[in-house]
Amino acid sequence: GVRMLPPAARAQFTYVTNGGTLTITRYTGNASAVAVPSHINGRRVTRIGTKAFYDKFDLTRVSLPATLTRIDAKAFMNCFNLASISIPDSVTHLGSFAFMACSHLASARLGSGIDNLPIGTFDACRDLKTITLPAGLTNLDAYAFSHCESLSYVSIPDSVQSIGPWAFQACTRLASVLVGKRVGTIDRDAFRNCPRLADVCFQGDTPWLWYSKIFDQSTKARVCYLPWRQGWGVAFSDRPTRPRDLKLIHAAARQM
Repeated sequence: GVRMLPPAARAQFTYVTNGGTLTITRYTGNASAVAVPSHINGRRVTRIGTKAFYDKFDLTRVSLPATLTRIDAKAFMNCFNLASISIPDSVTHLGSFAFMACSHLASARLGSGIDNLPIGTFDACRDLKTITLPAGLTNLDAYAFSHCESLSYVSIPDSVQSIGPWAFQACTRLASVLVGKRVGTIDRDAFRNCPRLADVCFQGDTPWLWYSKIFDQSTKARVCYLPWRQGWGVAFSDRPTRPRDLKLIHAAARQM
C-alpha cells in the first residue's frame, strides 16, 4: 500500500495537486537530510517545482523518489551545502539552473531518462568532482558545467550530439575530456579559460563549430582524434591536433 507521511512531515512541504499527481512547490523545513516522499495524501509526487528547495543552506543530502518525472528550474539553486545528488531514471525533464551554485556539490548522477542538460544546470558547482552522464543524453546546453572548478575529467557519452556555448567555461582544473563519437556541433567558447586542459580526445569526425574559437584562454589544450575519422587536419580551433589509437585515448582518460 501507499505509505502515508505523518502530519508533521507533510507540513514541511507545500504542494499543488493535479488529478492523481502532486507537485512540491516548496520545502519549508530546515533539516540537513531530506527524503522527498513518493506519495503525499495518497497522490504520487511527480514534480519538484521551480525554486522548491532554493536557498536551503542547511541541506546536505536529499533522496528523490522513483515516482518523480520533472525537476523544474532553479529547484535546488543555492543549496550551498548539498554534497551529492542522484537523479532517478524516472526523471525526463530538468529545468534550467536546477543545481546552479550548489557550491559544495561533489558528485552528481543523472538518470537514464534525461536527454537534455539545459542552460546552467551545474553552473558554479565549484566542488563538483564526479559527474555521471546518461547514455541517452543528446545535448549539453550553455553554461551546463561552467565554473565547475574541481572537475578534472569529463567523459561525454556517444549519444551527445551538441555542446553549447560556454558549457565548460572556467573549469580551472579540467585536464582531460573524452568526446563521444556523435558530437556534431560545438558552440562558442565551450572550453574557454580552462588553463589546465591538456587533452581533448574526439572519437568521431570533425565537429562543426558555430564559432571559430572554443579554446580561448585554454593555451595548453591539444586535440587528439582517431586516425580513421574524417575531417581532421593539423589544427582544430587554433589548437594542434594529433592522431591517437583508441587504446591510448582510453588509457590517458583512466589516468585522470
